[in-house]
Amino acid sequence: MQKERYTILLIDDEKINLVVLRALLQKEGYAIVSALSGREGVELARQERPDLILLDVVMPGEDGFEVCRILKQDPLTHAIPVIFITALSDSRSKIKGLSVGGLDYISKPFEKEEVFMRVRNILRLNYSLQRIIEEQAVRLKQVRDAQQAILVNPEEIPGARFSVHFKPLLDAGGDFYDVFAVTDNVWDYFVADISGHDLAASFTTSALKALVRYNSSQVLTVEESMTIINRVLQSLLTPEQHIAAAYVRLNRNTMRLSVVNAANPPLLLLPGQGEPVWLQGNSDALGAFAGGVFVGQEFAVAENDRLFMYSDGIIEHSRTARAREQGGVDLLRAALATRGFPLTSAVPEIARMLFPRERPAEDDLLLLGVDI
Repeated sequence: MQKERYTILLIDDEKINLVVLRALLQKEGYAIVSALSGREGVELARQERPDLILLDVVMPGEDGFEVCRILKQDPLTHAIPVIFITALSDSRSKIKGLSVGGLDYISKPFEKEEVFMRVRNILRLNYSLQRIIEEQAVRLKQVRDAQQAILVNPEEIPGARFSVHFKPLLDAGGDFYDVFAVTDNVWDYFVADISGHDLAASFTTSALKALVRYNSSQVLTVEESMTIINRVLQSLLTPEQHIAAAYVRLNRNTMRLSVVNAANPPLLLLPGQGEPVWLQGNSDALGAFAGGVFVGQEFAVAENDRLFMYSDGIIEHSRTARAREQGGVDLLRAALATRGFPLTSAVPEIARMLFPRERPAEDDLLLLGVDI
């Protein structure tokens, strides 16, 4: 819905200019606030959040160019459109004004019709831009909600004995997990990281969930399931897309763990007794090759063992091999520190230890813990 009344901030050190502009614009129905200096104008902009700023260029102290630069660097005011008002007519001054973030110029002395036209055009342009942003935000929220709806909740299937921390970098991300029963006391756990952080990656997650569920069976090994999934994905993914994934089947009847790690970071197995074990990957990424090779591994496990599956965002604090290695060390340290915690407390605490508030994540975050 369009605003009933727009607010315009006037910044000019000449009172007469403020009086003239206020009179012109108030007759058109605009709400007006004004400042006699750049510093006062910046504070008013932060407080009032006007829809438009008319900014004089030549002022004592901070000139209009510097004021505009300050406004554009402040998260509270960077999106407010700025029109310069000036008697300067040389192209160098105009280019400088545009380079610091101004959108237009109004020449002194003021022409009433020019003022109305330029103000109206900028407000109309900004209104259209805000509409586009709001519509995209609504659509993205719908995608995010749809993506969240396909993710299983640990409370819904307590027999799986898992906990998860899932935080997409954007509203809709490319990381994905699924947990489901194959048969009595046999559970499948699947984590994936789809290349890219765009909407295409988030749309792929629903197809991937269907593929994993459809091709999971007690008569198929996890490597056979992954081979079938890979063949189908060849017709779904673009040549630039691939999926790093880990597929685990836990048989609590035989206490055996079957694993296929397809270009995913190594899984971390914390035995109740003994040293931690990294379960390295030796299979191709899903969708990367038509004849992708998927190698299954089996491990004996015991009660009180704990398994951690995760996407690369958990250990990649930056895109270097050294940072990735250090991320693995940090994960192990956090997992050991929370060894005595209930799983529902351990997983969020590990995420908090790895990514405190002062260090925001640079990727989707997915950490899934399983109590054997």
